[in-house]
Amino acid sequence: MAGVPGSPIATVVLTTPAPVTTPPAVATPTAAATLGNANIRVARPTAKQEVKSPVTVAGQANVFEANVQVVIKDAKGTQLAATFTTASKGAPEWGDYSVAVPFTVRDRQDATIEVFAPDARDGTPRFTVAVPVVLLPN
Repeated sequence: MAGVPGSPIATVVLTTPAPVTTPPAVATPTAAATLGNANIRVARPTAKQEVKSPVTVAGQANVFEANVQVVIKDAKGTQLAATFTTASKGAPEWGDYSVAVPFTVRDRQDATIEVFAPDARDGTPRFTVAVPVVLLPN
């Protein structure tokens, strides 16, 4: 009994369980559908896909200031279109990006969509992912 000399005293310790945290869900396309490297993944368009203007280029990036650049080049390497977007997060985290890239072609033709991060010092392309596609006229 508490308060009586010589009686045992029970000590009760209340603890609060640590909160359970679940990492946020990140859409990870299947390996067969995704081209990429350690810093940039391209989920759309897929390799050899036929695309019309504007083509949506989407994926994930783990790059400085979340800056993602996209360039469309014809089979000879001539630039047909270029734009940029910002991923939802910058390095060191992965962020999602998506951008519509308009282009104009008169005939069906092979091309490459290049996705990269510009170097912070001089803007040169880094971590380039090249996706071969077929451009269709609208």
